[in-house]
Amino acid sequence: QKDAAAAGDMAILTTLNGGPEVITRARKVLPAKVEGALAELEKLAQLCKSPDVEISVDLAELGGFDYESGLLFAAFAPGSPDAIARGGRYDEVGATFGRARPATGFTMDLRQLAALVGPSPRGENGRHAVLAPIDDDARGAIEDLRARGEVVIVALPGHDVNELGCDRRLEKKDGKWLVT
Repeated sequence: QKDAAAAGDMAILTTLNGGPEVITRARKVLPAKVEGALAELEKLAQLCKSPDVEISVDLAELGGFDYESGLLFAAFAPGSPDAIARGGRYDEVGATFGRARPATGFTMDLRQLAALVGPSPRGENGRHAVLAPIDDDARGAIEDLRARGEVVIVALPGHDVNELGCDRRLEKKDGKWLVT
């Protein structure tokens, strides 16, 4: 009978999702010992309140990695089928490195963000961008190009010019850096 009651309490969590009003509903159905957490969540929702931001609360959300120590969040944007950022509190993760301390972190998928933004920017000359190699010797040439209004993307070896929206390359020929 005790297990059935616990299962019923867990099932209630699955109904506690929606806007910030979920916190008010949770206070009515959850044990009083979670009031502190609900108060913190309510305060955070108030701090994030903005006409351009829709707050959604899901009290049954689980992170799944066992290193989260508190609030988890996800940020969504119009046109994206998935979150553009995910993160949360990771207060104990530092213990692995000898010192547990308060921590917050997040991840973002830059390719997904780039797809939402659209085509790569064009420089002042109307062209797309110049792909430059990672080369300390190229820094001066890159700075000069950027000062002239060019968009210059420094890429790791193996990137395709088309993949990064570049229509030209910065290459060294006969000791000089040239755009080809």
